Amino acid sequence: MVNGIINFEFQNNCINFLIDKTLETDSKQVITVKAPTGAGKTVMLIKYVDEYLKNTNRKTAFVWLCPGKGDLEQQSMKKMDELTPQRDTRNLLCSMRMGFESDSVTFINWELVTKKGNTALKEGERANLFEAIAAAHKAGISFIIIIDEEHLNNTKKADDIIRAFSAKEYNSSFRNCSKGKSS
Repeated sequence: MVNGIINFEFQNNCINFLIDKTLETDSKQVITVKAPTGAGKTVMLIKYVDEYLKNTNRKTAFVWLCPGKGDLEQQSMKKMDELTPQRDTRNLLCSMRMGFESDSVTFINWELVTKKGNTALKEGERANLFEAIAAAHKAGISFIIIIDEEHLNNTKKADDIIRAFSAKEYNSSFRNCSKGKSS
């Protein structure tokens, strides 16, 4: 249940649309959620994640990718923790240590996985990101990707990471492509 927010009909319509599209068995599409600043895109996506996990029996992990500037991934995770405290939210380091688990939502700063010299993709003591993704796929977990401010990270490295997550039978990416602060 999402706590403490007003339900607007246009938001509920968007959430229902997202759930319908991701539950289609042949769904392998990108869905763009575009709305003006302040329309509640972040809240809509949090409600969507909560409703999806509450009403499906699929082994799914969500990955919420955010641009590096401004700690947007921390802001989005904090907002989700406030609105849906029952959800398993985590950062990249936590999912790297524990694995990507069903019903979890991992918030990732793009710079951690695309910037040259980052620690997330180095071989070493911890499994690298691609090994963690492969282990989740082997465990039967599918991923749904949310890409916040998508226009800021449209690169080959980013596409490689998205493809690694999206290797299962169904996948969807939600691209929040409005310019300016996410809501």
